[in-house]
Amino acid sequence: MCGDASIGRAQARRYTPNGDDVKIAFIYPNFERHADSHPELKEFVPANEYLGPPSMGIANVAATTPDGHEIAYFDDRVEAFDYDTEADVYALSFFTPAATRGMELCDELLKRGKTVVAGGIFPSMMPDEVAPHVSSLVIGEGEPVWAQLLEDIEKGQLKPRYHGEGGELGTYPPPRLDLYLGAEREGHHPDDYPLQLSRGCPMQCDACVLPIHLGRKMRFQSDENLIYTMKVLTEAGKLISFTEDTSVTFAYGARRKFRTFLELCLELQQGGLPLRFSYLGISMPMILHLDDDLFNLLAKTGIDRFYLVGGFD
Repeated sequence: MCGDASIGRAQARRYTPNGDDVKIAFIYPNFERHADSHPELKEFVPANEYLGPPSMGIANVAATTPDGHEIAYFDDRVEAFDYDTEADVYALSFFTPAATRGMELCDELLKRGKTVVAGGIFPSMMPDEVAPHVSSLVIGEGEPVWAQLLEDIEKGQLKPRYHGEGGELGTYPPPRLDLYLGAEREGHHPDDYPLQLSRGCPMQCDACVLPIHLGRKMRFQSDENLIYTMKVLTEAGKLISFTEDTSVTFAYGARRKFRTFLELCLELQQGGLPLRFSYLGISMPMILHLDDDLFNLLAKTGIDRFYLVGGFD
């Protein structure tokens, strides 16, 4: 595998059933964030890099790519994707704000005769909307089906849709954060990256599709993968953020597991690993139900900021 941000200019190979390795171009489409339209807000955004890191979808799926295939990652937010980039398959992951740009990229690549695969929340929730723009859709989680999809490409038997059922997170390899870190450049050095502790949510908030997309059962990441990922980020000089307020719910023992995880972080810090954290994403109802012991434990690990989501619940 290669984490370099270019695949090269060699002529793209066509799919044949002879088992040739596949060149994969992962693309994270651009989208407009609120402060892009209101730059005066950037003065008040508590982050060194407003653009922020990509979502973890591509890094998670890339990690399940079988050995031998070539991988490159392109952040369309940082530099507009070059349609002349040669690859065997172009894989995009996007959510609603990036859907327009995502389908624009897909359309142009299809027009050039390329094979295009899309996944993520928007393609999963709106498959009939996205299907005309791609060669194949991944609906649900990508990790369980990605290797099979690549094998089907090698055999010339790519299916129009793949359905990924959520599996146990500890059975997946840790995310390929090296792809994201290797794509950083002047003007884009995010100060933090998210650490995914779990997937799924038992809540039924009207404005959120995550329980539908990822299931209502909570599934938790293994300590082994969490420690490995935190070490990668720490060695890269990055802060670590937590974006799931489901970690502090009582469902599926989530709060107990989160407390145990924070104690693990303290042990690692006391053992010499200089973990640094930026924030915990959370909503006001969750804050109101935090106990004092958990507040104190958060403070001891260095988590002193909440990323507050309001107006939905």
